Amino acid sequence: MKIIWVSSYPRSGNTWVRFLLHAYLHGPIGASIDVARTIPNLHRPVEINPAMQAAKPGERLLIKTHGLPTPPHPLLEKTAGFVYIIRHPKDVLLSGINIHKRSGAQIDEKAYARSFIERGGDMLWHRFGFGFWESHADAWMGTAPDSAAKRWPHAIIRYEDLISDATRPLDAMTRLLGESPTPERLAKAVKDASFERMRELEEADRAKPLAEGIFLKPSEGPAPRQGAAGKNFVNKGRTGQSLAHIDPALDALFDERFGPALRKHGYA
Repeated sequence: MKIIWVSSYPRSGNTWVRFLLHAYLHGPIGASIDVARTIPNLHRPVEINPAMQAAKPGERLLIKTHGLPTPPHPLLEKTAGFVYIIRHPKDVLLSGINIHKRSGAQIDEKAYARSFIERGGDMLWHRFGFGFWESHADAWMGTAPDSAAKRWPHAIIRYEDLISDATRPLDAMTRLLGESPTPERLAKAVKDASFERMRELEEADRAKPLAEGIFLKPSEGPAPRQGAAGKNFVNKGRTGQSLAHIDPALDALFDERFGPALRKHGYA
């Protein structure tokens, strides 16, 4: 088995990239479970276990991960390459608030934002073994001194480029997979994996009596009809946001804390 990781820090566009790659490689998406089967989530047993059992020797398998490329990461020795998606951490912070609310958590937005800024990321995700925003980016993008990732073939994808024109990042990702993409095929995949289409598929997941599909709650149970606290997994995908609506002082604190990391990774 040869694994191409689809990696990112949480809330950075990983699921969208999975949909884009599925649409390019396999065509229109009938249900989110189709994507879960072709590009399973390492952190969700209901997706990864069947994929691993069905994998054939020497077969290429795309797998989603939020983990760090260090020895504790499962199956790292089978790595053949990776796609890494990076997103501005301020937008990650705001998306983190949304996803925690969706799971039913009672979130003090100001306290969460201050903790994210002070620690450099989400403490819960750190406990899951994902590190913090800067350490995660350093490890996968090869800017950490001991990074193993730099030796593997890879494509670095900026979330902001996906928003601007997803055909260009998709072109880079498919070439990493050995494809020879055409503008027509890229454009069709981008249309088939649009935010609007993903929202339709999320609504379809909510309507299902059985617990299957990507857009489930973290418990892997059926998603609520309108999302916990009215929140969707596929949110608005915004970029360049401000924290001023939470607390006018937060943007300055954020810029001071993340400034060096933002400059290192091309955000300043």
